[in-house]
Amino acid sequence: MQILAVEQFTEGKYADKAQDYLKYNDPYISKLHEKGYVQAYWSRGDRPGTVLLLETESLASAKKILMLLPLVKKQIVTYNLLPLEPYQVQQMLPEQKEFLTLVYVSEASGPMDHDTLNDILKTSRSRNEKVGITGVLLYENGSFLQVLEGKEKPVHALYKKICNDERHRHIAKITEFRSFERT
Repeated sequence: MQILAVEQFTEGKYADKAQDYLKYNDPYISKLHEKGYVQAYWSRGDRPGTVLLLETESLASAKKILMLLPLVKKQIVTYNLLPLEPYQVQQMLPEQKEFLTLVYVSEASGPMDHDTLNDILKTSRSRNEKVGITGVLLYENGSFLQVLEGKEKPVHALYKKICNDERHRHIAKITEFRSFERT
């Protein structure tokens, strides 16, 4: 589940010294990003604060994750949580694009020898074929780039599984788009 978390200061006196405070959360947000909970983050354009795009199991788990931030613990900031449903608009369109293409990059958590990579490829091909997913997996100097194509639910399920796979870290979605046919 993707959740937009919009930060706000609990009192004006904190907002007046925003730059002094916000730096305390930065290393924690960075760690949450490395673990895959924070997909992206921005500075607010309308006032001091941050906006986080979270990937969690539920709203409750998002709240627990945000409670790890020092400024939330000290009740200096709070977050308004907005659950996202990115595909609502697609249901209203007259023509449905059937295939989803998702591209991500990641860093290997440890060394990958030839046999390990072949095993990953063999297992992936077998499992992906069963759910109608095709694509490309590239590995170079400790980094992966993968393109996944197929029906939306299986592709998103696989991507979620990949995000939780301990063989990866620093996973970042590059793009996601729909098409009428496989690219």
